[in-house]
Amino acid sequence: MISELMKSKTALILTLAALLGVFLLFFSAKQPQKLPETAEREQRQQELTAFLEQTKGVGEVHLQFCVDEEQQIVSAAVICDGGSDPYVSAKVVRLLSAALGLPTNKIEVCGREK
Repeated sequence: MISELMKSKTALILTLAALLGVFLLFFSAKQPQKLPETAEREQRQQELTAFLEQTKGVGEVHLQFCVDEEQQIVSAAVICDGGSDPYVSAKVVRLLSAALGLPTNKIEVCGREK
């Protein structure tokens, strides 16, 4: 009788452990959504695009951020009408460096094909 009771407890513990394992796998497999960070980054991208387009000689701007695993902006790429002009390109790099806190070597600017 005691032997059967021990087998029953062991089976119950194993079953509960298996269910707990499945439960943990199910909930840990879901990745947290980065929607607020993505939305913030997109809003920042739109604001900086509008800001750069107001700068003399820049023209129409397409701005793209590169982010790391922590969703931090680590570099930026810009295509703009005036990007082929070295003076305009340097101005865009300095403005983005100041606005984003990025080193200038993490910002690339090029001209737009018309």
